[in-house]
Amino acid sequence: MGHHESAYYPPRARWYRGLFSPWYVVRKWLRLERLVPAGGFKSFSRLILGLALPGYAFAGGGLRRWSRAVGCAYGLSSAVFVVWLGYDVSNWAFGLMVGLHATSAVVAWNRWSPPDDVRQRLVRALVALLSIGLLVYWPLRTVGVDYGAMPVRLQNRAVVVVNPRARAPAVRRGDWVVYRISGTVNSGHRDIKMDGLELEQVVAMAGERVRFFEDHYQLNDRSFPLRAHMPKSGEWGVPEKHWLIWPNMLASVGQAQGVEQAIAEVMQRNAIVSFAELAGKPYGYWFWRRQVWE
Repeated sequence: MGHHESAYYPPRARWYRGLFSPWYVVRKWLRLERLVPAGGFKSFSRLILGLALPGYAFAGGGLRRWSRAVGCAYGLSSAVFVVWLGYDVSNWAFGLMVGLHATSAVVAWNRWSPPDDVRQRLVRALVALLSIGLLVYWPLRTVGVDYGAMPVRLQNRAVVVVNPRARAPAVRRGDWVVYRISGTVNSGHRDIKMDGLELEQVVAMAGERVRFFEDHYQLNDRSFPLRAHMPKSGEWGVPEKHWLIWPNMLASVGQAQGVEQAIAEVMQRNAIVSFAELAGKPYGYWFWRRQVWE
């Protein structure tokens, strides 16, 4: 035979082909074709299950180990997210949950309707990640925080999980509650905003009167040590549907900034708390962890 090129045997790809076809190199290295088994999903119900259940799309296509691995990783991430709610590890677990679910949904989508190329797969992955993250997980997380468990980070970086469904009329003197606080203090150089959530103990109930003295305050004929920035004279009455709650968090801010008088004014304005400002009551235990905040 001569040394001419045969029409039956096209020339081999050159070594530098990857420089001009990066998508081909990525597809070959990741073996993305295996994620779309021959035949794919033949029923709409299996497609729905593949979109809804993380890991299901991998099963039945020669990737059962992937299916079990994704399912186990998702279950473990869910447990970490709930048990350590409010901590950084919980946020990481939440992100992993979204990523695993989105990956499984993309595999289900590709099995139902195989993509034309890697670009289309990447677009589908982006659409699935945004759709599942923003339309499914973010609303579910918001509902869970509003109606089930709300994490509140304290000054010492500890996290307390709060019951946001707590009813204001059920709160009694001595109970610890989370409530909304607001105010602005002028430090001389800049304004310091005090907006946020505060975890404190109810001092007095509606209808009760508190008398203040130089070194103590009196409630129901009982004396208690005077707290930081409490007035040293006078008498306060607690209106209906309000509590007297002294915000100790602001005391430390005042000492640090050296603006005692301004802080005292803000604290006294926020000491009478309306029922409407209640954000919740902390759970005594969150799973096996006893919550400590005092």
